[in-house]
Amino acid sequence: MRLLWLVMLAGVPALGPPSVVPGVAEPVPVVVRLSGGAGPVVGPGDVVVTGVEVRSWAGEVLSGTRAATVRELPEAWRAALLGRARGSRVMLVGPPAEVFPGLSTGAPVVVVVFDVVGGYPPDARLGATHPPDAGTGRTRPSERLPHATRTLIDGSGPAVRPGATVVLRYTVTHDGAVLHAAGPEGFVVGRGAWTESLAGQHVGARLTIARGPLLYLVDIIDTI
Repeated sequence: MRLLWLVMLAGVPALGPPSVVPGVAEPVPVVVRLSGGAGPVVGPGDVVVTGVEVRSWAGEVLSGTRAATVRELPEAWRAALLGRARGSRVMLVGPPAEVFPGLSTGAPVVVVVFDVVGGYPPDARLGATHPPDAGTGRTRPSERLPHATRTLIDGSGPAVRPGATVVLRYTVTHDGAVLHAAGPEGFVVGRGAWTESLAGQHVGARLTIARGPLLYLVDIIDTI
């Protein structure tokens, strides 16, 4: 019965027990592809955006996120994720120290399930760089609307849905000074006040989002 949750998760009629079982002195990580994807595949050196869920062998959820951004893949994750297309679901089974470094658990074996959003070059962007004052017109923060969104470039790709996972490159400025710049990075739309403004936009769009004195300049790289 303890594999029942795996069978349901995979959506397949049967999933034979992996060669790693609790009590084995030196378990070895095992990778199982649960479903394939379509589109570009994750390559060496890519920044990987993926959903990650960690469970005990019995099915207890230990950790999870829908939009993890991974810049350096642990060795076991490389075996699970390199060469996988966006939309793939992959299972990794093994000792916590190898398959999910940093996880605090006494379990000898854990199960990690990846839902791959995609792999992106570290410099992925729409084409032009992010100038610190793009779209601001050098206005003072007090002259901006507190919650205004302005589209600078219309996207022509898939639409961003509420609750979807998006991949962004973004810059945060305050009165023209850059406070933070990051990306590609994964987010769930609506989890974080400024990401609500992304719903209804399209991949390929560039927009500014004002939140009080802060201005976010955002490129939408991908969504799934």
